[in-house]
Amino acid sequence: MKKYIVVNQPDKWNFSSGDISVISSKDYLTNPQYSLQKKARIFNLCKDYEYQSKGYYVS
Repeated sequence: MKKYIVVNQPDKWNFSSGDISVISSKDYLTNPQYSLQKKARIFNLCKDYEYQSKGYYVS
């Protein structure tokens, strides 16, 4: 199972692991590759979760 850490600014994350990818909230919401995956675990570590923010829609 592929795992994704979704954050506002992935360039500030110095994290590397074979099966975990750090991606931006914009990429997660706009790139169809993520919505087409059948099995994926998403960790939403966006900076804010208020209504109509990117973090809200990632969740």
